[in-house]
Amino acid sequence: MIDEVGLDIVALSVLSDVPLHRPRRLELEDLVSHWRWLRQIWQFSCEVEDSCATRARVKIDPAIANSAGIVQNIRQSRYNIAIAEMRTLFQDIRKTPANRHCQAQLQFLHLLCLFCPYIGHELLYRYGLVDQPDQPES
Repeated sequence: MIDEVGLDIVALSVLSDVPLHRPRRLELEDLVSHWRWLRQIWQFSCEVEDSCATRARVKIDPAIANSAGIVQNIRQSRYNIAIAEMRTLFQDIRKTPANRHCQAQLQFLHLLCLFCPYIGHELLYRYGLVDQPDQPES
């Protein structure tokens, strides 16, 4: 399955929707839903890629994520709730054009790396926040 849809989508599908102690079968709808969400993140992030130079100078404020409760839920292994809150955070960033250049989006990308390491790291590289990508671009 990982070869067909990618590790990031499978990881999101496994960790979201239900607690870890209640595993369930992955269905096509789950994979498609997460694929669409990651595609929205990619498109949104690529639209604002021009401002990479200004983004690299911004320091990340962990209080942004803590105020949303995402980090706390990750610490408590409530990944399904953390992913749901990340979806909400992304929708808030998308709704307000001013958020495209703020710390909330950068913090979102750093948190995305926890669940989607390949896409998250590639976006951080494109923004100039990491020195090199994990793997060569295809």
